[in-house]
Amino acid sequence: MGETADLLKEFHASGIGIHSGFNKTNETMKIRFWWPKMTHDIREYVKMCVQC
Repeated sequence: MGETADLLKEFHASGIGIHSGFNKTNETMKIRFWWPKMTHDIREYVKMCVQC
């Protein structure tokens, strides 16, 4: 996942996302990025977040 994982971490768990849920993370990311299965990747990443 490499770059994708870095983006997900940045937009979900950093100061940008401050552990926002799926909806907020998805909305924020789709303004700047797109890749196949992006919504699925975001949903799975947020589900796996230990702090959330």
